[in-house]
Order: sequence, then structure tokens, then C-alpha cells
Amino acid sequence: MFDLSINEIRRVILCRFDEEMTADDFAALDEIGRSRKEIALYDCIFDVSRVRRMDLPTNFAAERGEIPQAFKDRARVYVVQSPEVRDLVQRYADSQAAKGWRAPVIVGSFADACAHLGVTAADFRGG
Repeated sequence: MFDLSINEIRRVILCRFDEEMTADDFAALDEIGRSRKEIALYDCIFDVSRVRRMDLPTNFAAERGEIPQAFKDRARVYVVQSPEVRDLVQRYADSQAAKGWRAPVIVGSFADACAHLGVTAADFRGG
């Protein structure tokens, strides 16, 4: 599961994943993206630093990489610490770049993600 927080002024969404990441999480995120069109103008931080288990199909990164980015031309920053999760996100980023789409940035800390987008942790409120 995940939690969403929003910075309305800087137009950044923070999605923090819990210890387990599943395909259902991404289906839920896709549904939120479809149902709340106003957030298409937001950059996103995906904090997956707490993920310890992934229940995802083997080809998940490649299949997700074939889907155009939900918020076209907006920045996506992934906070990743686990080598296993980093490998998955890197494969996804490579797939997106191969399609000519804006690839997500991968950083090692939440502070780096915030600095990349010009926000601070205190800027977010529950969404």
C-alpha cells in the first residue's frame, strides 16, 4: 500500500510506499491518475525506500515501461535504497527512455528528491 501527500503550491505529489509493493498498488495509482485529472500537472516523488518485499510479475518493469507516462512531461523522481528495487526502477526508466519518453530520475534519499524538485518534507499535506 502507499500514502499520498500533495504540495499544491509547488505542484508535487509524494507517493510513499509501505514495506510491500504489489501490482495492485500500481493499479490503484493508475485509477487515481484517471479520476483526478487536475493532478496531471504535478511532478511526482515515488518514495520506495521502505519497500522490502515486491509481489510483482517478473516482466513488470518492462510492461510498465511500455505505458506512456500518466502525467506527460512532468518530472518523476524515485527514492530507492534497496539494490533489488533499484534494479526494477532502473529497468522501468530504461524502458521509458527507449520509447522516447521522459525517464524518471532515481535518487538515494528523500532529501535528494526534494532538492531535485525544489520542495521540502514540510511542504506536503495528506491528499
